[in-house]
Amino acid sequence: AVEIRAQPHLANKPVAVGGIGMISTSNYVARLYGVRSAMPGFIGQEMVRNPHLVGAKMPPDELIFVQPDYAKYGQVADEIRSIFREYDPHFQAHSLDEACLDLTSYLATHGGPEAAASVVEDLRRRVREKTQLTCSAGIGPNLMLAKVASDDNKPDGQSQVLPTRDAVLSYIEDLPVRRVPGCGKVLERQLRVMLDVTTCGDLRRVAARVRRAFAGRKTCNYLLRISLGLSGQEVGEEEGDEVGDVGRKSLSSERSFSAESSLEVLSQRLRSLCRTVAEEMAGSVPPLAAKTLALKLKTSSFEMRNKQVACRRYVGFDASFGAVQAGRAFTSGGKHDAEVGLNVEGVSASEEGSANQIDQHGASRAAREAEVARVSEEIYTILLPVLEEQLPCSFRLLGVCVSNFRGACTVLPKGQQRLQSFFGKGDSTSDAKLMPSSRVDMGSATGTALGIEHDEQCRAANSRSADLQSSRLCEGRDPQVSLGSIVNIDSSDGEEEVSMQDRGKLVQTDSKVLPPGTVHCPVCGVAVSLQEADYHVNQHYDSTPAHKKRKCSSVSTSQGGIGDLLLRGSRATLEA
Repeated sequence: AVEIRAQPHLANKPVAVGGIGMISTSNYVARLYGVRSAMPGFIGQEMVRNPHLVGAKMPPDELIFVQPDYAKYGQVADEIRSIFREYDPHFQAHSLDEACLDLTSYLATHGGPEAAASVVEDLRRRVREKTQLTCSAGIGPNLMLAKVASDDNKPDGQSQVLPTRDAVLSYIEDLPVRRVPGCGKVLERQLRVMLDVTTCGDLRRVAARVRRAFAGRKTCNYLLRISLGLSGQEVGEEEGDEVGDVGRKSLSSERSFSAESSLEVLSQRLRSLCRTVAEEMAGSVPPLAAKTLALKLKTSSFEMRNKQVACRRYVGFDASFGAVQAGRAFTSGGKHDAEVGLNVEGVSASEEGSANQIDQHGASRAAREAEVARVSEEIYTILLPVLEEQLPCSFRLLGVCVSNFRGACTVLPKGQQRLQSFFGKGDSTSDAKLMPSSRVDMGSATGTALGIEHDEQCRAANSRSADLQSSRLCEGRDPQVSLGSIVNIDSSDGEEEVSMQDRGKLVQTDSKVLPPGTVHCPVCGVAVSLQEADYHVNQHYDSTPAHKKRKCSSVSTSQGGIGDLLLRGSRATLEA
């Protein structure tokens, strides 16, 4: 609109702001040909030249490109916003050409809710007089309805949805769900295929089926909300505490280039992208580590391909990566200050301290560079086979995306508590009272997973556990409640019986102090790292011996059969 104001002869011609590479926006005439923002310019050019190919009922023409001038656009936006502030000082500017105003307070002193239409008409008139630009407006009882209504009478018009229940339900009855902000083409297709829903009225009539289809997802609340014409600000979400310290959902880097099919060239581009991603992960606070890596590809025919790899462990930087570097710099800086303060002359110590500080910073930078190179190479090693699978093919875009970060922010359901709230930080005496002495090893392993300082508690608790096991062995009692014997809980008929000597070895293994970041497997008692713990335990359930399968298939009240069924039941719950 700003460009056409400066060049009025372009008003009736298809105009796009941008170039052959990408279009920022287009006027209404160009949109009749199907030209949209974020579209490659050469595609828009062909659509205007051959409108019959895209089903447009417009005569062939030539698309006119105008180079963007964002400084000029920002200046005009400031002029318009100065008018908006007179009606709502706290208005929300969604972009340079879009804003949301709450007129409730203004209407309280300027005619009441009945005068909303005339007030908006006056606002649009003032904008047109000051900037010679037209604007369309939507009036509604909430942000969502006002946003949808603003598209009803474009260009240079306005629409209103009265703030009554009947008016709102009547307005959204035949409103396509695709027009509601937040509903994209994927969700639209899901609703059409699964529930035969195309309008908000259809959505309200199948509310029960929506709850079943989208149970446990925020999409469920969103769909039920829009089916009633409610905005997010009007609904109090029943959510619990927010956990995690990583706010972003993903991190990516991509590059477009001329068509290329050589594996050597593409692998070099992939390595460069992995390096860029690794540097951004290192620069984040806290440093990032991801479990999902994705490769984005665009072929020469503009076909998009997205392939992702789910890793068993986090790929990236340790949580203490940034803190270690800062700690080294702080330590060297503190040492330098102390030397300066203690030296009377203050010259030789200062020079020596500066040299030491430079050496420390150099070592810190070298360590950081080595860690970034390691993470970059690890991402490259994982994604290179994915790239090789797509060949032979010619590509013009390559991208790398990482997501599913360690410590990602999430909102717990209402009433749900974190696991840490069930574990106290008391001394070893109180810990011993909370759990049987034969299970102290398992408790200490849990403490390791939660990051609790427990070295001394482990030594005392494991010592008591070993003494208890030894006394039971001497008394001839069957120590089936010990952690080392749980693996043989289903050996009631004598198969694969563990000898007393082997049990002693298991007890002796359990009594050792675990290194940080290590836990005992509750099935076999082997010490494994926290990152591999889930995978290791699941392997026991996924590879159950054949004789155990035969036992589970028959109804048995023996101790072994029940134990095996319990183990299998826990695995099925996890999968569900």
